[in-house]
Amino acid sequence: MQRPIAVEGYPFLFMGLSVMALFAVLGFIGGLLLAGCVTAFVAFFFRNPHREVPQEKGVAVSPADGSVVTTQPCIGIFMSPFNCHINRAPVDGTVVQTSYKTGTFKAAYSPKAMETNEHHAMTLRDAGGAEWKVVQIAGWLARRIVSYVREGDGLVRGERFGLIRFGSRVDIYCPSGYQITVKEGDKVKAGKTIIARVHPLPDP
Repeated sequence: MQRPIAVEGYPFLFMGLSVMALFAVLGFIGGLLLAGCVTAFVAFFFRNPHREVPQEKGVAVSPADGSVVTTQPCIGIFMSPFNCHINRAPVDGTVVQTSYKTGTFKAAYSPKAMETNEHHAMTLRDAGGAEWKVVQIAGWLARRIVSYVREGDGLVRGERFGLIRFGSRVDIYCPSGYQITVKEGDKVKAGKTIIARVHPLPDP
């Protein structure tokens, strides 16, 4: 059964509930209400919703919830603290490479976030041999990138492969032969919104 909250959120929820219990015992109503609000936000942030993944052939779906901040040279998706932070595979494929780089924690929507911020990169090779690079980038509030995959793992379109805690960005580099179908300012949903489509074959 799918968990409604990602397991990475459990320690934070336990901490919040423990603080709430302490304030309740002490009779500190103001602290209890504040801790309750924070705990509710944590549950909201780590939500793990079900998504109906498009089954259409020749398309790629968004790897993240959020707003498109750029489409060149990659599709950059900024996730605010209010977006769901579960990241999903854009296409069916095999993980052929992963890499992790430490760095700064500047604003993730910055065009240079990929160059300076801490990030985790994953390259997926689809059935046709094309490679997709997906980069999880930590932001000023995000201090932890979580990836569930290792090299050699297989993923299906829309499958969860990781998350980033508390505000961040995901960039996806599409292979040649695909046309980007989103533009700056668009709102997208991980595993649901189609962000690229294979170029139609020319008429014979």
